[in-house]
Amino acid sequence: MNEVHPKTVLMKDARLPWPTDFPYDHLAARLAGAGAAAIGPESTAAEVMATLFALQETGTPTAVDRDAWDALRHIDQRLTIDFYLYEVPAPDVTTLIDDLGCQEPPVVVPDFHRLAVVPVDWTAVDVPEAFDPNQRVDTPAPAGDAAISLDLRPSSGDWLDLLGVDHE
Repeated sequence: MNEVHPKTVLMKDARLPWPTDFPYDHLAARLAGAGAAAIGPESTAAEVMATLFALQETGTPTAVDRDAWDALRHIDQRLTIDFYLYEVPAPDVTTLIDDLGCQEPPVVVPDFHRLAVVPVDWTAVDVPEAFDPNQRVDTPAPAGDAAISLDLRPSSGDWLDLLGVDHE
């Protein structure tokens, strides 16, 4: 009987206490900084052995690099490290993309009046006498088929009233 098993990955608990940097995390970060392929729980013993050589290409590996590498290259220590990893189903990329496409973006519009109440003295606002708030300002049509009209008049609804701000 041939059963199909879903692909799984091993993940570390983010709150896992470890006396130093977690060996996989430390070496993955160092290798990424060196432009080399990272290693992880799915890496073979040969890939782990080659890690130190990849680090040597960028200079002398540190003592922390060596400790992390030693912890992963010795089978008994690596099995202890791997024991603390959770086996979880690997995410299906197409399902994730479909799920993300159906989500509404999380947009929170704060109550600006509660954030900063700034009283406005409307009698102190200096407006030129020639200003006509009902005047429509048209911009020249752009090149091409689209014509854009820009209306710079105040909107018909006062936004302060919409926000519930007493401005009189």
